[in-house]
Amino acid sequence: MSQLTRTSTILIIGGGTWGCSTALELARRGYRNITVLDSHPIPSAIAAGNDVNKIVEEGSPSSTDSDEEYVWNRMHQLATKAWRTDSVYQPFYHPTGFIMAASQDSARHEIDSYIKSCKDKIRVLSTPAEFRSTMPGGILTGSFPGWKGFFRETGAGWVFARGALESTYHEAIKLGVRFETVDSKGKVVRLLYDSGDVVGAQTADGVEHRADRTILCAGANSDQLLDFERQLRPTAWTLAHIQMTDEERKLWKDLPVLFNMNSGFFMEPDAQNGELKFVDEHPGYCNFVTDPETGEEKSIPFAKHQIPVQSEAKAREFLRQTVPHIADRPFSFARICWDADTPDRQFLIDRHPKHKSLVVAVGGSGNGFMLMPAVGIAVADVLEGFQRGPMDKRDRLSQTTFAFEHENRTIVHTSYIYLQGERQTLILKQPQHMESNIESIVDALSSRRINTLTELRRMERILLAAVQPQVTDLRESSLVGVLASAWLNYVQNNNLLNELRNLTRNYPFSSELLDEAKTLVTADPEHSHSWNFAWLVLNKIEEKNLIDKHARVLATCPDMWGGSLPQEEMISMLEGKCREDWKMAVGIMLRHWETQPVYPG
Repeated sequence: MSQLTRTSTILIIGGGTWGCSTALELARRGYRNITVLDSHPIPSAIAAGNDVNKIVEEGSPSSTDSDEEYVWNRMHQLATKAWRTDSVYQPFYHPTGFIMAASQDSARHEIDSYIKSCKDKIRVLSTPAEFRSTMPGGILTGSFPGWKGFFRETGAGWVFARGALESTYHEAIKLGVRFETVDSKGKVVRLLYDSGDVVGAQTADGVEHRADRTILCAGANSDQLLDFERQLRPTAWTLAHIQMTDEERKLWKDLPVLFNMNSGFFMEPDAQNGELKFVDEHPGYCNFVTDPETGEEKSIPFAKHQIPVQSEAKAREFLRQTVPHIADRPFSFARICWDADTPDRQFLIDRHPKHKSLVVAVGGSGNGFMLMPAVGIAVADVLEGFQRGPMDKRDRLSQTTFAFEHENRTIVHTSYIYLQGERQTLILKQPQHMESNIESIVDALSSRRINTLTELRRMERILLAAVQPQVTDLRESSLVGVLASAWLNYVQNNNLLNELRNLTRNYPFSSELLDEAKTLVTADPEHSHSWNFAWLVLNKIEEKNLIDKHARVLATCPDMWGGSLPQEEMISMLEGKCREDWKMAVGIMLRHWETQPVYPG
């Protein structure tokens, strides 16, 4: 194994929550040759972190903690600092408070224990009226049967997950991280081995990506690339959205998180689309498939925009207990989210005992996003080889609880699989509300409520999946017509320009450049081969090298220099910075399409 230096080649497999945070942390530490591989543009449509919100709890270690508790609380402390102060993460954190409850005796002891140990101000909640008082009148109208809990008014809340993931990704790119995320170029099919060590990975296009160090953090798919010796199991959780009215969105703004350990949780509607996300609380689902070679049953993840029928029933029951006046509304969105479970639900972050150049960072176990910033630190520490010992458990986050050698893992896992009956095989129903879902999407697009490329792409995928099995010519579909109108509106109302400028804050993207691209697309007789005006415009910018032209125009404009031009050296420097930032922004936007959005034939 070669010595690790700042010029060592580092390959990260997986560009989700942990992959992006690890890439950013390593880039901040000065590593200059980092490549991230992922089979989907970031944020991936199937990534659990590509979500409207995730719960965040703050925390800090105590001198009375066990080693395991200390590491967990230390990670919370590091994550808390990032969510509160790091410019990459802070804009997306909403410390609105946290209501935690239980409605079954089996979980109430955890509530009591939490109340005794919590350092922040909390208010005990024992009656339906006390629960209703935590939010504005008219929101919590349920009876809260058997609920006991507390309201933690500070030190907790939620984070806009997709925004934080995109921010981390963009900052990593600015610091020089290279991402390969297009179809076969980013899809890893196997690890590469040499003399018993891992030396990189091969992608589906046949390319071998050799590296001095490899980091595997592919979430639920990690188990398909490496034998984790029964320490990892892909597990799915479920979520659904309900569309809220404009009046409801105003009333429900800045709500605390409402979480019942036995039934589910929700938080305020997302600001972009006005949808309320809610989740039913359960141990998770598995999709067991028998390996034809070994005969072993393994859980294999797959993407689906629908949820099991029992999950929907439980989620609606949670809403009936809390907000019955909206409990029966149709879903505007639903999906299963995959993560990787470990036997003790502790993260598995370690250098592989047999392959010394391989670091694994897996096992989010449903808790990985809230500690996203700290995980990058932990992985970087392991990569840099901090020695383990009592102090390192506290200071470096590298401790045996995360190790492959942890003696309890295999034992616990055996009972975990075969004795815990709560884990269920994932059986999906036919989407009962598919028509309502499509109607909701059409309504959102037609009313111009969607103004971000990520959300438009999500809806585009859903509508195309609904249309393509039914029609031979997409031009004949009214749903594709709705998409075409939405994309045109997105560009013409300056939403595309605004998003490009959000990516180029140091050197704002040129509106004149975008106007020329729009004019060229409109005049091009070939533009009718696609319904997607935004993609056509972005593609035209690259095709005609408009960035080079307009970077020069901007850099040589006297107004940029207070009325008089400086020396050519200064002009060239500004031109180069504009060109670099603008090309990066256009490239990021174009990565949202795995395939060209064009009509077949």
